[in-house]
Amino acid sequence: MRVTRRTTAALYAGVTPLATGALNATVVDVIRWRLDRHLKAEGIENANQLARFARLTSPVAYRLLEDRAAERIDTTVLDALCLAFSCQPGDILEHIPEKADKRRR
Repeated sequence: MRVTRRTTAALYAGVTPLATGALNATVVDVIRWRLDRHLKAEGIENANQLARFARLTSPVAYRLLEDRAAERIDTTVLDALCLAFSCQPGDILEHIPEKADKRRR
């Protein structure tokens, strides 16, 4: 099951995702990676350079650069990025709030 805004809201409300129809919901980008500024400052241009710099595996670095939406955030990857770039999680993650009219549905 892919976690969507609807699924997350249902879980917080104590409702099973199946009861809300969340399994058929479309995926909404809720949290996105904001690595561009840090990559530019360090002169990192590709996944291999990011993997070496942050001590990540190449597939993980590739996914970070290709998929800007953070479907699943691995805390070890987040920790490695924060250590490598000397930053806090809020510096490399961005929350994209849902529009008010979508929340009322």
